[in-house]
Amino acid sequence: MTLRKKGLLIENPLLVPVVLTTLYIPSTTVFNARHRNDLFNIQASMKTTLYINGREARQAVNLTNFAKDLTALSSSSAGITQLCSTQSRIIKFLEKQIALQRKEDVTQNKQVVNTLAELLEFAKQMLEAEQQHNAYIKESAQAHVQMVCLHFLYLTKIFSFLL
Repeated sequence: MTLRKKGLLIENPLLVPVVLTTLYIPSTTVFNARHRNDLFNIQASMKTTLYINGREARQAVNLTNFAKDLTALSSSSAGITQLCSTQSRIIKFLEKQIALQRKEDVTQNKQVVNTLAELLEFAKQMLEAEQQHNAYIKESAQAHVQMVCLHFLYLTKIFSFLL
């Protein structure tokens, strides 16, 4: 189908924002993939991979820098949460704009608006998947922080008892 047959999709003022939104979400995917790999390396080093099958640590975590690595992961994951929140607000804004076009019959062809709505829905589903991945990473990193803190407290008590 040509753009003309699609009802002059290229002339719709929402085309560029919708396409850019769809293209921008994979940047979140790249960060989440790196976070998943870093998290798995931490899990493997801490031997907390009991329920994770078929993967081996690709890189052992330096235990001297462990707290720094875990903090960096948690901090970067918080940044992804903020990024996802911003992307979500942009999608909601564009959904409202598409709804206005449908109401006001701004376009001559409803198929154009429907195509934009479908593109935006796809972007929304991709973003929701990345938000779920990021939530898993954050919760798992938090569990590891708690485990490190408990071990530290335990070791502190042992050393204070020995002294």
